[in-house]
Amino acid sequence: MAFNKTLATHVVMALTQPATAPTALRVLNTTLYTFSLNDLKKVLEVQKKLSVLSCTVEIEPTEACKNDLLGALESCPDLEQVEIVGNPSLQFYMAVSNPTHRSPTLARTFPSKEDMAALSKKCPKLDSFKATVLKTISMGAVEWTKGEDGEWKGGVVDGTEKQ
Repeated sequence: MAFNKTLATHVVMALTQPATAPTALRVLNTTLYTFSLNDLKKVLEVQKKLSVLSCTVEIEPTEACKNDLLGALESCPDLEQVEIVGNPSLQFYMAVSNPTHRSPTLARTFPSKEDMAALSKKCPKLDSFKATVLKTISMGAVEWTKGEDGEWKGGVVDGTEKQ
């Protein structure tokens, strides 16, 4: 199910090698390439000045996947907006294909309100986080926006609500 996964290696190298890496990159959109969570972490550890991130990432329906994603994002304290397009593993796809498992799977894989509050401590400018599943809106999404009061609003949005 990978989407341009083999080409991502070259993009990661270009974004992380001293000879080719941009030094003041503020916006990064790599949604045409699928990064592993490890690739994303490597890129964000070098591109620390990002304020807007849009990327496609391999996802699993686990807390470990969510924790790795959050750990990678913490590398960029200036982040303001994040959009994750999840390229699902077969296990993830099977879990969200069942409507009764969809919301719990999304909630387990992507940040909760508490996770967003914790991430805000590392990324104080962050005010928007969105996550969808590659090539489909019917499987739902996770959308968080920070209110003027500093509270995170949103959460799992069922795919039928977005149609």
